[in-house]
Amino acid sequence: VLSKEGLIDLYKSVFSGPPYNEMFTDKEVADEFGNYLMNGFVSIFRKDGKIVGFEGTCRASSSNVADIVEKIGINPQTTWYFGDLGVDISYRRQGIGKKLTARRLASLTDPVILRTNKDNFQAINLYKSLGFQILEGLKKPVEQTRVGGTVEEDERIFLLKEGAKHDE
Repeated sequence: VLSKEGLIDLYKSVFSGPPYNEMFTDKEVADEFGNYLMNGFVSIFRKDGKIVGFEGTCRASSSNVADIVEKIGINPQTTWYFGDLGVDISYRRQGIGKKLTARRLASLTDPVILRTNKDNFQAINLYKSLGFQILEGLKKPVEQTRVGGTVEEDERIFLLKEGAKHDE
């Protein structure tokens, strides 16, 4: 699925555009999805016979935000990290990202944390519509190689959705 069906290329395409403008090697993407598969989940969305969307979720303890989660007093062992969501540009604004996110959230009862670019207003609004709240004041600079080949830093914000409450 990663290379044969184009998931690696889709990932690279999604994140090479605004607001991220990032470049990744095939190995970096494969390692990212490998972590989700070892420590969580990957969902894909197919349309017109091809993969047009994806999401990756893992335990926060196995992610690059484990230290931040712990710092704010949340147990990274019992918190999920919604690490990646992407939809092919030709299929956006059709509800695919929302379906992938809602489906994953429906399968989880523990808290879920995510981060996104502070300027990714479309994603922020999507996550807020699904019950996530911005963790005010919590930001993290991220360095990544940009499409032009330079390494640049941008700022990510964090959003949290509390775990599902069950009646006793």
